[in-house]
Amino acid sequence: MGCSLGTASGRIAASGHLKGHSDITMCSTSATPDAKAVGPDVSEPPNFCSATTILEKTMNKFVVTIFPDEKTAYEGFRALQELSEEGSISLFSNAVVLKDAEGAIEVKNVQTEGPLGTAIGAVLGGLVGLLAGPIGAVAGLAGGVMAGGLYDLYNVGVSNTFVKSITDELSPGKAAVIAEVAETWMTPLDTRMEALGGIVVRSFRHDVEDQQITREIDVQSAEYHRLKSAVSHKAIETEGNLQVRLDATKKTLKNLAHKAEEKIGTLKEELEVRAEIMEKQAKKTSGDVQKRVGEQLAELKDDYESRRDKLEATAKKARDALKRDD
Repeated sequence: MGCSLGTASGRIAASGHLKGHSDITMCSTSATPDAKAVGPDVSEPPNFCSATTILEKTMNKFVVTIFPDEKTAYEGFRALQELSEEGSISLFSNAVVLKDAEGAIEVKNVQTEGPLGTAIGAVLGGLVGLLAGPIGAVAGLAGGVMAGGLYDLYNVGVSNTFVKSITDELSPGKAAVIAEVAETWMTPLDTRMEALGGIVVRSFRHDVEDQQITREIDVQSAEYHRLKSAVSHKAIETEGNLQVRLDATKKTLKNLAHKAEEKIGTLKEELEVRAEIMEKQAKKTSGDVQKRVGEQLAELKDDYESRRDKLEATAKKARDALKRDD
């Protein structure tokens, strides 16, 4: 698929488990079409595995497949590339993670391209950090504490149950293939991975950072207007103290507007790389497969435009609040 190949490796002692639940699909060779998704919440989506064909709206997903050993994991690694070449999925990034008999983690064969490396790197770094970190950091997920690797995972928008499933299943001696993909149906990938003895865990990527920027600008804009009013009426506190707070809030709003604009740039760069991968993929296919790849690309572009428009509106809100002082 024309991706550059880089290698990251490191050996780290691993321990700990974490709790939570969200939107994952977990498949294994023993799964049935009506099996439940992993997690305690009965409202979670069903686990549609085996021969069931599921059509769904294309969104970028992180897919982790846990294998019995390193050899099988590399077979799974190659199978993902084959699925991409035949047009069953669009593969953007992938890597192999090994856990030896002593519980040490090693990351191998990180394959990605350009700006897409940031997301897969965050997932790899986050998972390795959690597996290797102290029990307190791992337990932080249940308590809402964001620290270290967990914060990286939060920022790329993966679910709690996704992380829990991986830490539960990736026991010493096993290996995993971690990938970022786009797919309109799950059966091709599930069938290939299950044939190799793999357990598949998925999580959609959510626009967590976008939402966080929007919330922060909403809060800081309201605070900025409140402080401006207070300064003009010399209310609540001395004018000097209010002015210090007003200046600090103004600086924060400027930084947040810049952050929103930077995020738009990052989203555009990521889209351009994904589009190039999918366009090359479409040229190698034909008929329904080519049509499906084209539809996936159209949906990715729609998603980008929606996120871009929201971030532009958010940045404008901050700029407009500050413009009244200029």
